[in-house]
Amino acid sequence: MTRDWVQWHEEYDVPGSSLARRLEVVRGHLRHLLAGPRRVIGMCAGDGRDVARDPDEFRSGVRLFRFV
Repeated sequence: MTRDWVQWHEEYDVPGSSLARRLEVVRGHLRHLLAGPRRVIGMCAGDGRDVARDPDEFRSGVRLFRFV
């Protein structure tokens, strides 16, 4: 069975969807963990929206690196 991963990721943009709620939980944890100067290396098969979508949301001093 194959899956359309682009379509699957679109559910992150649907307010109230399980993926949108999951994203908020993950980003909440990251906000807490990135309270000081940190380097973030995102290694995933996703689109990186958990850390890279709005880097200004995190405090200054956070450097984002993304490997997909």
